[in-house]
Formats: sequence, C-alpha cells, structure tokens
Amino acid sequence: MLVLGCCTVDEDKIDIVAEESEQLVMNLIFDLQKIVKVTRINPKKIIFYTAARWKLKVYNKILSSVFLESNPIFGDIMKQLIKDPETTKAKNDSNMVRKMIEDILSDPIETRNRRLRFENFDEKLPIEDARNILSLESGNEHAEILVYSEDDTDQSEYDPKQKAKFARPFKPAIYLIDQ
Repeated sequence: MLVLGCCTVDEDKIDIVAEESEQLVMNLIFDLQKIVKVTRINPKKIIFYTAARWKLKVYNKILSSVFLESNPIFGDIMKQLIKDPETTKAKNDSNMVRKMIEDILSDPIETRNRRLRFENFDEKLPIEDARNILSLESGNEHAEILVYSEDDTDQSEYDPKQKAKFARPFKPAIYLIDQ
C-alpha cells in the first residue's frame, strides 16, 4: 500500500503491462512526430520494428546490473553479458549495449522499477492496438501502420532497408515511406 497525500494506492491493483504499453505508445508518438518534422516526410506507410527477444534478455540483465547492483560500468556489464549464454550475442554489438545503458539511465526510477517486475513484454501488441492514433499523430491519418519483430523470419520482405537491427527494447526502430 502506497500513501499519496490524501489517498492510498493498492500497488497490487496496478497493471504494469498496461502502464508500460501506454508509455511505449506515448514515446513512439513523440519519436514519430520528431522524425516527421525533421525529415519533412508525409508518410504513406510507417513501419515499426520491435527488438529481438535476445535483446530483451540483454536489456533485463543490464537493468538488473544498473539498478539492483548500482553498477553502470560498461566493462563489467559486458563481462556479465558475455558470460551468460543467453546474452553472449551482445559482444557483437557493444554500441547497442552502450545505448541500452544510456536508455536505462535516462529512464525515471519508476519506469526502471516497473520494468524490473516483468521478464517479457511483447511490444508488438500495444503498437498494433495503437495503429489509429499512431497514424493520426504522424500527420497523415491514412498512413498504413505495419509492425514487425526483429525475430520475424523473412526480413528481406518487410525490412528492405535493414532498419530492424536498430531496434532496442522499449525503443522500436521506425521507418517512414512516403510513396
């Protein structure tokens, strides 16, 4: 039970997946609007690429290291990731690990706490549910919204510009098409 001023909040009743879904969509709207403004593209199609499952395992391990152990030292984190067979792929992309550390450190404590409470979060579902609002907020209410995971099998078909590899947990890659 958490007491806020005049009210008490039963934390067991908080739906952390719903909160994370809302936060993800709000962040995507902000990022999408920023990309549209900078590129001056009127998108006809917007493709979101969510991160591969192994990247979520890397993220969770980094989050635990940074938050629970108060250890944001890059070298120590890389050693932990390489030792674990589930996260050893991270050794091939140290830049991604650095960005994940930055992502985590820039998130509010409340967000970090929430993310520590669940292992898996399927980002595709809230993005698909928010297709209409994402299209509307892009500046073209008729823009087609597509959502893929980096884990999807035939990437050549849906990722001709190889944007999916830039997806990180809670930071999907975005590709705009104006034709």
